[in-house]
Amino acid sequence: AFDGTGYGSDGTIWGGEFLLCTPTTFERFGHLKSISLMGGDRAMREGFKCAYAYLYHAGLEAEIKDDRFALIKAALEHHIQTVQSSSMGRLFDAVSAMLNISHTSRNEGEAAILLENQASSFAEQMTMSVEAYTFIIEPSHTINVFPMLHEMVQDMKSTVAIPLIAYRFHLTVVQMIVTMCMKMKDAFGIKDVALSGGVFQNTLLMTLSVEALRDNDFTVHYNCQVPCNDGGIALGQAYYANFRKD
Repeated sequence: AFDGTGYGSDGTIWGGEFLLCTPTTFERFGHLKSISLMGGDRAMREGFKCAYAYLYHAGLEAEIKDDRFALIKAALEHHIQTVQSSSMGRLFDAVSAMLNISHTSRNEGEAAILLENQASSFAEQMTMSVEAYTFIIEPSHTINVFPMLHEMVQDMKSTVAIPLIAYRFHLTVVQMIVTMCMKMKDAFGIKDVALSGGVFQNTLLMTLSVEALRDNDFTVHYNCQVPCNDGGIALGQAYYANFRKD
């Protein structure tokens, strides 16, 4: 379940989750590593805040050349108007800002859409083999993307084309999905994977994810008649209520 903002059962903001589900229960098997973000819902519109937070937590604050960062850093260090978030949507916003594609969004999902457009432009003309960036699965099944950010910064310093970096980022998210699903299959013997949440409106990410999962012998379920973002929530609630016995 990849989206921008979901209220987690632990009181933090979720959005990069791998859930083991039955019709009436779920277990949070793994998730994107939570970091402190400044601004709450404003972070959705001001992607540069997400980027600076990720760079700060990854030990890359020296790469930030913006007078506004001093205030953001102070807020992060003193926990002023910050939230803990494992949101994949905010990671897309952060990467879009890091690559100077979109620092602010006028409309919901704008930064992520522009990032996808860059990646798709490379995919359409791809003539070379491309590998995912590095990430770490920590013992608690949290996905640490800090190594990826270091490699992306190095690519930018080496003047690697932005569409290629954007594509490699998408490829990395796909590899996260496959790696975590393989761990869940090994642990529970489950081969059915459902991909949903607003992030999966990203056609490139969905296409690559479905292909990679099927290549690893998973049965993949995804939204066709019902929206994968907030428009599908009510149906999920009704489905859940139908199975409740109390």
